[in-house]
Amino acid sequence: MPVTPFVMDSLFETELNTEPDGTVRRDEEGVEITRSVSCFLLCWSKKHFSESTDYYLTKEGTMTEEDLAGLERLKA
Repeated sequence: MPVTPFVMDSLFETELNTEPDGTVRRDEEGVEITRSVSCFLLCWSKKHFSESTDYYLTKEGTMTEEDLAGLERLKA
């Protein structure tokens, strides 16, 4: 699968890059510096293995309309 802007936008969001004191970092021209951060963990940690399988399952009855539409697209 090619890495398209859509793929990147679904995995990462942009946020302001800040100093430890919370102020926004700026480049030489004074423009605010941003960075990409993942929308969710992209790797597994030991904590993930301590959860039961049921913790990661999603029941269709709890899914939103948007989630269900996405599920149908995946099934197609």
